[in-house]
Amino acid sequence: MVRTIPRDWQELEIKDFLKFTPREVDKPKVKYRSLGIRSHCKGTFIREVENPDKVMMETLFAVKKDDLIVNITFAWEGAVALVNKSDEDALVSHRFPTYVFDRNVVIPEFFRYLIPSKRFVYNLGIISPGGAGRNRVLDRKDFLHLQLLMPPVAEQKKIAEVLLTWDRAIETLSGIIEAKIELKKGLMQKLLTGKLLVKGKMQEYTLGDIGKPYAGLSGKEKDDFGHGKPYISYKNIFANTKVDIDSLELVRINDGEKQNTAKRGDVFFTVSSETPEEVGMSSVLLDEVGEVYLNSFCFGYRLNDFSKLLPDYARFLFRGYDFRREIYRLAQGFTRYNLSKNEVMKVKIKLPSIKDQVRVASLLSAIEAEITFLTKKLVFWNREKKGLMQKLLTGKIRVKV
Repeated sequence: MVRTIPRDWQELEIKDFLKFTPREVDKPKVKYRSLGIRSHCKGTFIREVENPDKVMMETLFAVKKDDLIVNITFAWEGAVALVNKSDEDALVSHRFPTYVFDRNVVIPEFFRYLIPSKRFVYNLGIISPGGAGRNRVLDRKDFLHLQLLMPPVAEQKKIAEVLLTWDRAIETLSGIIEAKIELKKGLMQKLLTGKLLVKGKMQEYTLGDIGKPYAGLSGKEKDDFGHGKPYISYKNIFANTKVDIDSLELVRINDGEKQNTAKRGDVFFTVSSETPEEVGMSSVLLDEVGEVYLNSFCFGYRLNDFSKLLPDYARFLFRGYDFRREIYRLAQGFTRYNLSKNEVMKVKIKLPSIKDQVRVASLLSAIEAEITFLTKKLVFWNREKKGLMQKLLTGKIRVKV
């Protein structure tokens, strides 16, 4: 298949615009900063080397802003990055060759957006022969002969400006979301402990006093999933304080089969995870649903009634700091942590009046709704930027210079 090259663009080899530029330095005798590269085109990171004597190499290499550095061991996994200004006093080993751009041909501000492209990462894999992991080493000669389509420098600058504008907008929105999440955490702690909005006296109960647990699906195999009746997945519970009924999955339920069904007001807890911090994550079903089941890796909790605890309040209570601390204490295991629903039923909670619960839940729900809206907006912006970037970097959309 003949490749169509956009007008004024040219196909270049990496050696046409990158020059291998090692800057040798002696290994420091005191603590220094070591520069690494994250896989999957996620940029650089800094690690403090406290004891240089433990580093076997006597010669290291300095880097400068806008250098391209490659981890030859994990280049196949996208371990390629541009050096940031904040990285400049860090050092790398011989396994991180450094290249300098010829700005008359290609500018790093543009090349930054080519690094995560599927074709570039795929080609890095092709020229990294060997088995998995450390046995796959980049062939540096082949690297210099990789071919890339490049627009004129003036167009590179314009494309980089457009994409940088998107990046800044996305970064600003991400910061707003993070700030609102922190605000919500602080408010939750004060509201759920009665320091804000709560006017009456709080009453103490165990979970077993006001409700009962029930098990999720049992006796199911791989072929039972993907068709049949809706069920609430582990991921749905882990990711949401409120069950997302638009993300229910399907499971086959045979005629006469006895399985517990979920209903509005039920709370669900995850019972197993690789870390204790992620055990016992909860979600509440706040919508009226028909016949819906619960996955086998969680258990359900059904309130006796809503006279002591409202589901809308439970949504935040069971994600709050105090309750999560108790769950963390109950998590058992070594390589995988598990939770006993019988022990969870012994956990004590303090509840304000129903009137106070309504006020607290209304405030937190409003903040949560705003965070959800902004998060969906962020996902949309990232998707739009990705589509635009694909078209700009292939010349399908041209910019005016």
